[in-house]
Amino acid sequence: MTRPLLIWALFLCGCESKNDTPEADWSDDGDTGNWEGGTGGGGGPSDGGADASDDGDGGPSDGGSDDDGDGDGDGDGDGDGDGDGHGGEDPMTAALYGSLIDASGASVSEADIKLCTSLQCKTAWPDSSGNFEFVDIESATFALEVKGEWEESATIMTFIELDMAEVHTIETPIVLPSFASSADLGSTTTITVDGGLNISVTPDYTLPFGTSVEDKLKGIKMNPATAGLPMDEVGGELVGLWYLGTWDTAIDPAWSFSIDTLAGVEPGERLKVMTGDYLGVSWVDEGTATVQWDGSVTADMGTGISFLSTLVFIRE
Repeated sequence: MTRPLLIWALFLCGCESKNDTPEADWSDDGDTGNWEGGTGGGGGPSDGGADASDDGDGGPSDGGSDDDGDGDGDGDGDGDGDGDGHGGEDPMTAALYGSLIDASGASVSEADIKLCTSLQCKTAWPDSSGNFEFVDIESATFALEVKGEWEESATIMTFIELDMAEVHTIETPIVLPSFASSADLGSTTTITVDGGLNISVTPDYTLPFGTSVEDKLKGIKMNPATAGLPMDEVGGELVGLWYLGTWDTAIDPAWSFSIDTLAGVEPGERLKVMTGDYLGVSWVDEGTATVQWDGSVTADMGTGISFLSTLVFIRE
């Protein structure tokens, strides 16, 4: 072969040895390849298969494989990652926000707030304006328990169901009052609690063995319209509300009761009676009570109070 022909042959061999598809450089494409949330912004190997074609549309991150260099490997490779930057967060947790005031309307900054399931509790404290929050919580039904850091503070409780990713704000401030009445248990068979709630207690009643709370029956009547207590789980219209103590005491057999008068109800109406079971994280259906011709309310047969906690009367 003559020298010119040899040079021409080497030139042809050199051209044919170059691949039309350049080697993909995944190490310097500016993308970290976040597998958790998908990057969707192009450039990284996390989105799918390699596209070795140099078609200028994002290199190996596009998704489809196109080794023939014709640019038809579209494999759009967006991995459905919207590039929203949430790959490192858990968007499925819930949050709860609220605020506390006292009976005068002033902010309450000293209180213990618990959000509990039957297995565990989270605790929060209000800020100087009475605001509190629970964040990064799993979906569940919770008992919300609030007690002020003063001796005669009532303990209030309700139940809240939070779904995945739900952000729930209690719009109305929750009123945290002090107990307005207190009487020794075992001293009489009928104790009248604030607001004309007459409870027929067991004679010589004492709290269960090992209970370290006072042998007292305490209470305060609240205005359901202004108490701020979220009651989404009870259904119906809340027409009567008391906070009772010594808080969360279980009563067996349940104590019967009557109410001297209850605003907003009519003679002959039958009201649903419920108390809160803190450990069971649920409302207890105690039975019904009937409004009498004189406006008083009496517990129907078999109805009573089995927990000293939040007592509610519901018009269904």
